[in-house]
Order: sequence, then structure tokens, then C-alpha cells
Amino acid sequence: MTSRIVTSLHTIHKSVWAVLLVGVISLAGWLGIMPTSYALEASDLEPAPESVEAREAAYDEAKDIASDPKMGVEKEYERNIEAYREEHADETGIVGEVKELVNKVTGNE
Repeated sequence: MTSRIVTSLHTIHKSVWAVLLVGVISLAGWLGIMPTSYALEASDLEPAPESVEAREAAYDEAKDIASDPKMGVEKEYERNIEAYREEHADETGIVGEVKELVNKVTGNE
């Protein structure tokens, strides 16, 4: 009987502490003791005019590509590959290195 009373008091004690802790945290939030989250202002949410123009240009380009699904995408892919190769002309990659190694081993330089 005594152990039941002790267990019950222990459970009630834990519950009271939990409720008090939640209350203190809530009160601290209401009083501004704890730092609040940083929210954006309305002016930060408005898109910049240049970003709107860039999005419209990207949309028009994507619309042109999508007008001919097979060839449009293929042409865009080829254009992107060419631009990448022009930008990274000095990087041969693993395939280029293997080709150089094969040429070196076979003596076909």
C-alpha cells in the first residue's frame, strides 16, 4: 500500500514539474526573454525587376525548346555540351586521359 502511494506521489511530482516547465517556457516566449525567429519583411519578398526579366527569358527559351520536344531538347543538349567543352577545354577528363595513355602505350602520338 505504501509503495503505491509513493509511486503515485512520484508520478504526480513529475507531472507537476513537466507542466511548470512548459509554463515557464511559454511565459518566457511571451515576455520576449527567449530570442524570436527572424522573419522577412514584406519588401524582402518582392522579386527584383531584373530577376523577373531573367525568369521571363528563361521561360521563353524553355517554351521554344518544348515546342519541338524531340529535336528542341536534343539541340539544347548539344548547345550545352559545346558550351561546357569550350569553358573546360583544358580539362580532358578521364576519357581524354585514357586516350592519351593508350596513344602513349601504342606509340601513336
